[in-house]
Amino acid sequence: MDWLAALENSALGELIRRSAMLYAALQVGHLLAMAALVGAGLVLDVRLLGLTRMPLAQLLRFTDPLLQTAATVALVTGIAMFSSEATTMAANPAFKVKIVLLGMLVGNALGFQFGARRSLASWADAVIPPLAARVAGIIAIIGWISTVTAARLIAFL
Repeated sequence: MDWLAALENSALGELIRRSAMLYAALQVGHLLAMAALVGAGLVLDVRLLGLTRMPLAQLLRFTDPLLQTAATVALVTGIAMFSSEATTMAANPAFKVKIVLLGMLVGNALGFQFGARRSLASWADAVIPPLAARVAGIIAIIGWISTVTAARLIAFL
């Protein structure tokens, strides 16, 4: 694919490929962002499953900005690292699985935002959240475990 080669041969791709320190810094930033994203998401998902009683509105005030920031950092660092070896990554089966899973997770998050979260005021203090919220929570937990697994396998395939 021409656009992958163009991205890889871009100034950004070249810069990252030539600087081990820059690539390492991007990796650290990506891993820290992913840890924050998965960690904060897991706390929220456990609440959506009804396994904890923390007031949901209070939890969302903490998790929303953290999730948004972590997702942004993960996306920027991920794209930057991808640019340094776009053709190799695009051919890696584990990377392909990771991208599909990330798409599913984005869809799940949007479904929650525009679905169950719209009626949050009516169920925020419920011991057992509505089915749509619980489904979003379990999909996210399984999705993130699968995504992290796929991401780890990239180096071995």
